[in-house]
Amino acid sequence: MRGRAADEQVGLFVTHLITVTNTSPATANQYISHVVKSWIDSRTIRNANEVRTPYLASIIAGFERKARVGNPIKDKASIPLTYPLLLEAVKAIDKKYAGSPAMAVAMKAAFALGYGCSLRPGEYLKLQVERELDEQVCAGNIGFWWGDTHIPASKSRTFPKRNADRMTLAVDFLKNDQRGKGLPRALARAPSPTEFDCMIAIEKFVRSRELDPARPLLTTSNGQIKWTEIRIICNEIAITNKLDTKRLLPRSMRAGAVNQLDACNHTSETMERQGGWQSTGGMRSYLRSDFRHADLVSGALHDVNAIPIAHTRHMFTPGGGFTCE
Repeated sequence: MRGRAADEQVGLFVTHLITVTNTSPATANQYISHVVKSWIDSRTIRNANEVRTPYLASIIAGFERKARVGNPIKDKASIPLTYPLLLEAVKAIDKKYAGSPAMAVAMKAAFALGYGCSLRPGEYLKLQVERELDEQVCAGNIGFWWGDTHIPASKSRTFPKRNADRMTLAVDFLKNDQRGKGLPRALARAPSPTEFDCMIAIEKFVRSRELDPARPLLTTSNGQIKWTEIRIICNEIAITNKLDTKRLLPRSMRAGAVNQLDACNHTSETMERQGGWQSTGGMRSYLRSDFRHADLVSGALHDVNAIPIAHTRHMFTPGGGFTCE
């Protein structure tokens, strides 16, 4: 297979994915990368340029333009799962697991952990690809605090009767195989009674069972909580609240808390620490603060006295707008 034949075949493959299986152009583009790698490994083609031609690029670009029609503000980023949506998730869990209280407790803990500690899905949920234990939140690396007293989750039978003040956890692994750079995360009990307290929800799950320190934290009698189980709840609350079901996903929880902090005027340093981001740029890619920005600048945009016309004339007129007599 050489030249145009390769890109034509992949073009037909892409067209089938998008038009028949309803795959997004972005996902189809990722599939192409897998096909190209496979063909190079098997020496079917010499290099990616035999497939990644202007012809194929035009096909993908056409489908991308079509996807944007009628939805000009569509964004590739996921919708942040903020606290109001978290409350919607709790309601959906109560309804779906009405006959299984233990599973309801576990699912609420999963949402509380993902949102409250701004975790990536793979750090606390079961994915299709198995992950090493040091890449996940395990019962052995999470503990609860009563004042200065720390008790690991694996010893929940020794917990005092009252709720803990805070909890801490550590995942020593970041994406891109960066070990030893994971920052500890902490989550405190809400300062006043609230409809859903994330730390108390996690503590309730921990108290409900004997936990093996060498197993993922969110393990029930049915095994570890799965990404697909969280995805189903996200889908339900998206439909209920008329949101895009393809963009309200388990990873939306990582963006939820940082947007809450931004809306409440917390500093960039605080927001970076919340999600363990190593840079402001990495953290800002999760922010969706258009409305907050609009509210902040609204007054200035309509201040007739902020820049008088006389000032503008002075700045942009030769000689400063003055005349010599």
